[in-house]
Amino acid sequence: MKQLDDYAIAELFAAKIAACQNVFYERNGQTAGDWMEQNADDDPGKFIAELSPGEASIVPQGYTVKSVSPTHPNTNFGGFSKAIVRRIASAVGVSYNRLAHDYESVNYSSLREASIDEAKTYITLQRFLVDNWKAIEYELFVKSYLTNTSTTLRPSKFKDYCNYQFICRRDGLFDAAKEIVSVERKLKLGLSNPIIELESMGMDVEEVLDGWTRWKEMLEKRNLNFDVENPLPLDVMQQVNDENLEENP
Repeated sequence: MKQLDDYAIAELFAAKIAACQNVFYERNGQTAGDWMEQNADDDPGKFIAELSPGEASIVPQGYTVKSVSPTHPNTNFGGFSKAIVRRIASAVGVSYNRLAHDYESVNYSSLREASIDEAKTYITLQRFLVDNWKAIEYELFVKSYLTNTSTTLRPSKFKDYCNYQFICRRDGLFDAAKEIVSVERKLKLGLSNPIIELESMGMDVEEVLDGWTRWKEMLEKRNLNFDVENPLPLDVMQQVNDENLEENP
């Protein structure tokens, strides 16, 4: 990535140089000299220092004007940079489009597939950090606390104190409505339970339940009720399609 950044900077400087009209003077043999050494009756000519549209000038005798126009920016710069970024994205396990913020030629399916792969990568990294850092750090902290602090906790029950679980952050995918429908169906079929689903979303079960308890207490205190008698179906689009089918069979 550092080399790619250096290449982009070099290409930018080359493009700035190419944007300037570069004029150089080349001597023709031994007869070249500046205009002060020429015969005053002849047109002495002059060295061109600035260029203007439609301007015509005569250069000093014995000199030939040559212009240099570098071919920058390079036409392959975009494709080359994209290829390098794709290799970097593949190496770190993320999608090229998110790494480069390039959504020029993507669609919903490709973005969803890339997000699923990225989620698997992040889960693997999270578990690695938990197993090789956070879990060790926590257990060392508990040992130090039990041995160096005057407390009623008994060091003999160290294993009981280490009955813990790190809940990692989880991000949802593109279609939240379909994910909710999927969770609802898994719960109905007995393929999962609320604890698994909450923890899979990075939520603490006890915090969620405590939040609901506080919410109900606050409603009762204010004599409010937000219970919905006829809640909306989970698959709203399916309901709309069914209603349209009934109206236009």
